[in-house]
Amino acid sequence: KGSNSAPPPPPTTSSDKNNTQDWDQDLINHLSTLPTIQLLSTTPLKHQIKWTSIPNFWTSMTQYGPWKAMRLKRGDDFVDGLYKDFQTKMSGGRGMDD
Repeated sequence: KGSNSAPPPPPTTSSDKNNTQDWDQDLINHLSTLPTIQLLSTTPLKHQIKWTSIPNFWTSMTQYGPWKAMRLKRGDDFVDGLYKDFQTKMSGGRGMDD
């Protein structure tokens, strides 16, 4: 580590209720000051994610997504052991088929 490396940003806390909104507004404010940027819209984009199956969802979330941290911390056997209960609960009409 070099002596001129910047410190990491402070962690967010549960009291940071508008953290994302503040970040968005700060970005808009910054972009508005740049002479080569023309801001055309600030409309948030929304989309729906539809999973093709419960196993596909589980693999995506635990191997490549936000639940991978649990897999790394608790191990494959622990996370894989949760799958059967998850599958049973999610198969009750949530738009995912096996």
